[in-house]
Amino acid sequence: MKASSSHSIRRLKEGLQNWLGAMTTFQVNTTTDTQFSDIQPAISKNLLDKLEFMGFTHATSVQEAVIPLFLRKKDCVVEACTGSGKTLAFLIPLFELLNSREEKWGRHEVAALIVAPTRELAKQIFDIAHQLSEAFETLKVSLMIGGTNFQDSVQSVERDGANILIGTPGRLHELLKLPLLKVKNLDVLVLDEADRIIDMGNRMTLGRILSALPKQRRTSLFSATLTEGVEELVRTGLRDPVKVSVQISYSDTQNQSTPNTLENFYMIVDYADKLDQVAAFLRSHASQKIILFALTCHCAEWLGNILQNFCGNAVDILVCHGQMVQRRRDEYMGKFKSMSAGCLISTDVVSRGIDFSDIDWILQLDAPVDPRTFVHRVGRTARNGKVGKALLFLNEHEKEYASFLKIRDVPILQIAPEVQPSCIRDSVVSLMRSDRAVMERAVKAFVSFVRAYKEHQCSYIFRLQHFNLYKLATAFCLNRLPKMKELEKIRFAGSISDFHSIGLDESVLRYKDRSREKQRQENIKRKLAAKEEVPAREFVALEKRSRLQKHSQPAILGDESESEDWQREERLAKKLKTGKITQAEFDSLNGYNDM
Repeated sequence: MKASSSHSIRRLKEGLQNWLGAMTTFQVNTTTDTQFSDIQPAISKNLLDKLEFMGFTHATSVQEAVIPLFLRKKDCVVEACTGSGKTLAFLIPLFELLNSREEKWGRHEVAALIVAPTRELAKQIFDIAHQLSEAFETLKVSLMIGGTNFQDSVQSVERDGANILIGTPGRLHELLKLPLLKVKNLDVLVLDEADRIIDMGNRMTLGRILSALPKQRRTSLFSATLTEGVEELVRTGLRDPVKVSVQISYSDTQNQSTPNTLENFYMIVDYADKLDQVAAFLRSHASQKIILFALTCHCAEWLGNILQNFCGNAVDILVCHGQMVQRRRDEYMGKFKSMSAGCLISTDVVSRGIDFSDIDWILQLDAPVDPRTFVHRVGRTARNGKVGKALLFLNEHEKEYASFLKIRDVPILQIAPEVQPSCIRDSVVSLMRSDRAVMERAVKAFVSFVRAYKEHQCSYIFRLQHFNLYKLATAFCLNRLPKMKELEKIRFAGSISDFHSIGLDESVLRYKDRSREKQRQENIKRKLAAKEEVPAREFVALEKRSRLQKHSQPAILGDESESEDWQREERLAKKLKTGKITQAEFDSLNGYNDM
């Protein structure tokens, strides 16, 4: 049965690959000097004027290839690397097609739907689309993302209308279930970063969205890689598609996955010294703009807390991750984009599609769990022909990852650690003494890191068994090792002698936040009160048990009269148990009232 199932799956995969291979394919190799005004079918003058006003006059490779196909109403499957100009590649023809309709679109008639994997990417697409919509007075653009009040979103659409809906899968699905919006005449569906949408577990939600839309529509799919999930989506959602594969040659001698204007470096450093190395790097590059990628949300939060305290006077540091409320994420993202220098500490929430300008360095404290994400992380710099650099920190047992990257056409060079890294540990201990929350963040960061590392997709390189978790705990400046079920059956490297506790008395550590500290003190009082009640309850239970034993157990020593008394009391106890006599009668017959 298993063999038959495996054979069927293999045949299905082969069928998908053959089907994709049979599509008309356009290979695009380099950027060109083609102007938007030269593209055929022609783009309307009002849109050309708007593009010029926004600073766009020449088309990139992907735009030159996709826009004419899109305007001829072809379903497009676009495989292009990050920073290639995919957003304008679908927005320009989308506006042209919708505007060419003779009948005016109704206020609540959805003409196009654009689905993005993250809120940040959806908002970025919306910002560009909103500017382009100024060239078309009749087309209304609306943003629908999570992290905002759903009823406010509904009221906004009801009030302003929505011909072009841009958003994340979950919120769009919620909105499309309402009778307010009409989708029966929807003309265009665009899935941006489709591989990421599927990887984030939105396959079922995306299926529900597709089932709610008319089948007679134009569908275009943009993806960095055509994964198995994307191929299945192409098979079920597109009709006679044209595949556009952008393979940019960055040099005359070789093809590579990153621009030749990007220099990739890696540094072999013990995890216990990583924080020192990062702090030293930020201080020595204080005049530059840097993104530092952390493995988890808790790690990003903890790093931000520590580095803001240690480097705050020299470097402006902001934190952004998926567990932050949307308002704060938007605020910090906007602030970082406007900064000329500083550091954004983030998770992979900003690794895909987000367009940052003038990023000098990308730092990766750890390799991403998904190896495909590496190229997207470093793709935040060296965009549009600009120069950029990226640095990855690796442990000794992870150094084979550099060879793995080279196999995947990512050129990378090794550099030596800083000769005299800054001593940040004393600063961390001081910060923990002033705020108990810092210590708790360190524990959460450690636990989340271990769980994420355990799920690494390059498991033959990133093996938890090879990681010295005692040194890792030292690196996170822990006071003691936390208990984790994940570690109970794993024999990891190192010994307890490798762990160096910060040696704080946790009982005296207080929260800086007064309300949290007040709550903690109240919890302590409740626990102490509960401990005092336990002995009293135990004493009452012991006294009751002793009394029952006194009247239910035979005397070990005694004369016959004592034995007879015990037998009589046992009979009375049975009657009491069965309800034949009351407790008062039982006490009276046994003479307890006289005691």
